[in-house]
Amino acid sequence: MKARFTDSYWFPLLVLMLGFASYAWVLDNGFISDDLVILAQSEDFAFIPDHLYTAPLAFRLLAFAWFAVMQAAFGLEAVWFYVFSILLHCLNALLLRSVLVRRGADVQVAGLAALLFVIIQNPSEAIGWLAAVNELLVGSFLLGVLWATHKSRYAMGLVLYLGALFSKEAGAVACLLLPLLLLTLPGGEGRKTPPRWFWMLLAFMTAGYVAWFVVLRETNFLIQSRFYGLKPTAVLVLLFSLHKIAFPWIYLALLVGFSGARRSLHSREVVVAAGWTAISLSPYMFLTYDTHLPSRHLYLAAMPASYLIAQLVWPVGNRLRWGFVIAFAVANIGYLWLVKEPQYVARGATSRELIAILKSRPPGCVVVEKFPENPWIAKLSSRFVPGWSPQMILVNEGSHAADCLVVSWDSSLKNYTVIPSTSTSKP
Repeated sequence: MKARFTDSYWFPLLVLMLGFASYAWVLDNGFISDDLVILAQSEDFAFIPDHLYTAPLAFRLLAFAWFAVMQAAFGLEAVWFYVFSILLHCLNALLLRSVLVRRGADVQVAGLAALLFVIIQNPSEAIGWLAAVNELLVGSFLLGVLWATHKSRYAMGLVLYLGALFSKEAGAVACLLLPLLLLTLPGGEGRKTPPRWFWMLLAFMTAGYVAWFVVLRETNFLIQSRFYGLKPTAVLVLLFSLHKIAFPWIYLALLVGFSGARRSLHSREVVVAAGWTAISLSPYMFLTYDTHLPSRHLYLAAMPASYLIAQLVWPVGNRLRWGFVIAFAVANIGYLWLVKEPQYVARGATSRELIAILKSRPPGCVVVEKFPENPWIAKLSSRFVPGWSPQMILVNEGSHAADCLVVSWDSSLKNYTVIPSTSTSKP
């Protein structure tokens, strides 16, 4: 990969090709699980006043706005939602390259990092599940903050920081990333540092955001349901998640880099990338329902992780370097298609199969038994079939009218079984 290639319009085209080669399997998946709830909550922009006083919705307004805009433009055609998710992922890869070049990285290393980030499978949920689009959005805004501040456009950086804060709570991690990345820029004493007013406004915005978060904590179901909390296990979650994103490619890159390097590694940038990765995971480490983070929460960390891999393998000989890169591409893209694609098809089966049932009969009454998810996901499936409404679908209810169709979800077969109705009408 020559420098002039990474600077040409061919490079963005290659990023797009790799992005769609990696994630084209999502295009026919339809809406999955919580996608249906978010669609209903964002039919128009009337949701904004209510969301401002309810957490975590107040901190994810731009994600709901994205759903509202997409619904207005494309209705309930899921394929276009996925197209824009893939495009946003590709844009983030190009932004990552720009940030790395601005901080003095070799343009070839920066280009390789961008290509690795496009295809790395670890954060696939952020692209393959529309409800996780907030990860893509907060990634875009955080990269925008880093790009602007690396170009000394500090006012622009603060505006983009506001966008990150309204995309997801993890946007506040910029207040930790900026000191790490700006204070480690090359250039010695001649390096331009941000003015004091920038740090003061950054601190003021972050403090206000944290105060707002605390005020709304009683409305935050993620906290009240104890999905997140301040516990000593947070350290273990962080360590296990670092291992999750490192395995196996960072470990292999370390082996390749330190055994086959023909040129010296830039140890400062290796340490910066490692610290960047850990800091990007820190907002999520307070998760309590598992020992490691779900893949969507690895999206921010996958950016510096890809940079770390690129730094480690670039100095080695051409044959070893490109052998590693080809193996990385084949393994990650293959894993996405052969492992992840069937997983997402299975995750969407509850609503997809129910929609097929609704389409096969005239509007009436359907009782869904053993539904494994939020009952509103079943009810909102009615939006996809003309004539049906959420009130016509009863979920996990013991009594119902005798003329209702009764179906039961079979978790092993991933479809519904029609149950002969023996219920009597309600008095």
